[in-house]
Amino acid sequence: MYKSNLKFIILILLQSCQLWFSRISTAICTISMAAGMGNLYRLPQTTLIRGGLPFLIVYVVLAIFVGLPLLFLELGIGQLAQEGFIKSWRAVPFFRGIGYIKLAAGCMLSVYYPLYMGLALYYIIWILKEPLPFQECSTGVKITEVYKRINHYRFKCPGKKTGLSINYL
Repeated sequence: MYKSNLKFIILILLQSCQLWFSRISTAICTISMAAGMGNLYRLPQTTLIRGGLPFLIVYVVLAIFVGLPLLFLELGIGQLAQEGFIKSWRAVPFFRGIGYIKLAAGCMLSVYYPLYMGLALYYIIWILKEPLPFQECSTGVKITEVYKRINHYRFKCPGKKTGLSINYL
């Protein structure tokens, strides 16, 4: 009786496994797993610091010719082995430690990614305040000190002319 119930439970679990519906859903899920949050928040800043368009061209070329083959290699090994990422790399003795490296990297990412999510939530709440904290000058602060500390904000201060031509040109 016990074995038949166990077989029935396993059969139900196997039937309830979700399958990919189309190639598009597979591609979208793969891209969403490969393009993490780190790439989304760092790419604009890195592109600006590293030289703009030439860096972006090299980045895209390397992502296509190096990143995609490695991504498909990992997907192929995972589908072939039908195991987790630690056991699937044991097939080739030279690559045996890659699964453990991926596990350690995932643990490190899970430590600092919530920090960025918390900062994003903090700034969203901060922006909803009225008036914006950086929009007006308080009476006891010298504007030159404020510009020295935070030089990328534009303040609306009484007696000071502001406008597009003064602030940005």
